[in-house]
Amino acid sequence: MDLENTDIQFIQGIESAYLKNKMKKMEFNKKNVETMGELGKLEYWIRNGVGGFGSAMHYNGMKSTYEKEYRELLKELDPKRYKRLLKQDKKEKEYIIIQRKKSKKRNIRKLEQLKKIWGADK
Repeated sequence: MDLENTDIQFIQGIESAYLKNKMKKMEFNKKNVETMGELGKLEYWIRNGVGGFGSAMHYNGMKSTYEKEYRELLKELDPKRYKRLLKQDKKEKEYIIIQRKKSKKRNIRKLEQLKKIWGADK
């Protein structure tokens, strides 16, 4: 098993109960070791913040790739930030609902205009 690109210190540094339990349930293989290395890094960044631009890019990508794990880690390690995330999610869902309603109204108006142009409104 080639583990050249695995950062073992991030696996050793795992403190969250969530990741420890997840790791216990995983089979020991290269893919899972690499995944736990990434999740350990994600935990580290949640606890300590992100250092530079490259790390910030990696962190943001990992938040998407491991969205479920990110949310669970936030819930455990930073409950205030987790609550802010939930509020942001709610706002985004409300915004999407509003935009869909506006889009539906626009489509109805366009359809009515097209019917008039077409002469099918009679």
